[in-house]
Amino acid sequence: MKSLWRTVFLLAIILPSITGWPLRAQIVSGAALTFRAVPIKHLFKRGEPIVLVLSIKNNLPVSAFVSSLKEQEFVDISLLGPDGNDVPWKGTGRIESKEYSPAEFVTLKPGETIHASWSISLNHESGFIFTQGGRYRLTAKYSLAPREYFAPLAGSAKIPDGSFSSPASTFCIETCEQASRK
Repeated sequence: MKSLWRTVFLLAIILPSITGWPLRAQIVSGAALTFRAVPIKHLFKRGEPIVLVLSIKNNLPVSAFVSSLKEQEFVDISLLGPDGNDVPWKGTGRIESKEYSPAEFVTLKPGETIHASWSISLNHESGFIFTQGGRYRLTAKYSLAPREYFAPLAGSAKIPDGSFSSPASTFCIETCEQASRK
């Protein structure tokens, strides 16, 4: 009986290190990264730039290769207006395929976070077109896919699988009361 318990104990210690099970379990559960996209404030004046703060936190026990969030790539933002319809986007596509420079990415150590601020309002050539006051609902997803495309830039850092969704958030232009009366 003692030898059976020793075998079980040794397998419990050795098996995870051989299979890498803890790392895969974190990725499958969606906990590899925490991604957030939230407005800098709840109430904006008409014509004021709508600014979001984006962040990516590495929850892996190893270094993670992620976007530096300098450009509005690898993030897909969806925005519903006060009327419940998608807010129109003007300009080039928000996610484009191109050759990337290593300067567009960072390697986050376990527990590290990167932050960036973006204006999503129409400025010069591209952005969302805000035509009405009221409450807006924002959702966003981050992804570096396909991973194989970015592997040459990542080195030994892990490129997390899948997409990572930010919790939904809201903001208002002018007043929120106007949106609730409609």
